[in-house]
Amino acid sequence: GEWENTILVELEHYRDNIEYLTSSEKAILLDVIKNGRLPEVISEDLIKALNNVFSELEIISLKPQELASTIFSDSQVIDYYTLERRLNEYKHKLVAGKDLSKVRFIFSEEER
Repeated sequence: GEWENTILVELEHYRDNIEYLTSSEKAILLDVIKNGRLPEVISEDLIKALNNVFSELEIISLKPQELASTIFSDSQVIDYYTLERRLNEYKHKLVAGKDLSKVRFIFSEEER
């Protein structure tokens, strides 16, 4: 139908967002694109994948060097509770003021 065509056209417009979805969501949508149509049965997973691909995602780069220097800011040896606290502080700093349902983290190598 007409709404199916609209979804397929919009999927092309939002194609860049597909890389930020979970691997299962990505597979579902790439299948729809490949087939050029929606499946006979519209699953909850498909609806969720479409909602996520069409939402304005907040992409946050996770840099291993930055994470390590935050966790080991004052010592090369820390205990579990310090690790937990610093990970939580780092995580909260990254997502402050953002809609958590739209946040996606990407691994980003530090530029040397």
